[in-house]
Amino acid sequence: MSNGIDRESIRNAYEEVRQDGVTTGDELSRRSKFALIAWIGQNVSAIKKARMSTDKAFVKEVIRNFAVELQFNELEELDEDSIKTEVMKAGGANYGTGSRD
Repeated sequence: MSNGIDRESIRNAYEEVRQDGVTTGDELSRRSKFALIAWIGQNVSAIKKARMSTDKAFVKEVIRNFAVELQFNELEELDEDSIKTEVMKAGGANYGTGSRD
């Protein structure tokens, strides 16, 4: 049974993002960190939520390296600063002298 997920397209998009030089951390510990973000709107039916959960599992078979997994269902939650904070927390120790606003 096909779930309609194109693993090769996911893998290609993932590699393209990884080659973008995305980094986080302090001046002593710079590294690339990724967040796996899932969006489920408030009005999504239970059946579609269950299917999304299954589809996300297939995506995670291809995209295995991410620092944090986040799930949102309200637009207000999808905030760049909040996401950066979660990625920084997942990154571990902060050795530098800069602030972590």
